[in-house]
Amino acid sequence: MAPLPAPTMKEPYRVGILAFSDGRLRVHKTLEATIDRHAAVLQQAVERDPLLTPVRARDIAYSAKIARRIAKEMRAADIEAALFDIPVFAFPNYSLLAARVLELPVLLSSPKEGALPGLGGIMAAHGAMQQTGIASRKLWGNPLEEPELSAALTAFCRASGVIERMK
Repeated sequence: MAPLPAPTMKEPYRVGILAFSDGRLRVHKTLEATIDRHAAVLQQAVERDPLLTPVRARDIAYSAKIARRIAKEMRAADIEAALFDIPVFAFPNYSLLAARVLELPVLLSSPKEGALPGLGGIMAAHGAMQQTGIASRKLWGNPLEEPELSAALTAFCRASGVIERMK
């Protein structure tokens, strides 16, 4: 008996990349370049998988209003997976607001950089989401340098895409 052919997809899964920051504008301005650099790392990690297409938010959320707006833009872009870039201690209510608008499971990502409090940021965001019943997972480190993180990112985004398409 011949093996079954591999399934083909019409379009790759669309992965929204949303970045979050400190809510104080003066602090956000000092972190903006760092946050953007880490969002670019996540974009490159997503681009490695031919079944995924990254869709990056235009702005970094440093207020509730911006968090809601970028989430609405991502919904309009028809994303199927949500990847939140939180390399600093971003205000956790911003990621919670965005997740509520998106209505998707969320992968919270932070780099392992000692100078940045990103681990605290993803822990706070994850805790807020757990308390409100929103599914989220954490990814701590660089998926471009750590194969197990790259595999976890890919698996999450593909699974979220499959579930979203089945709806």
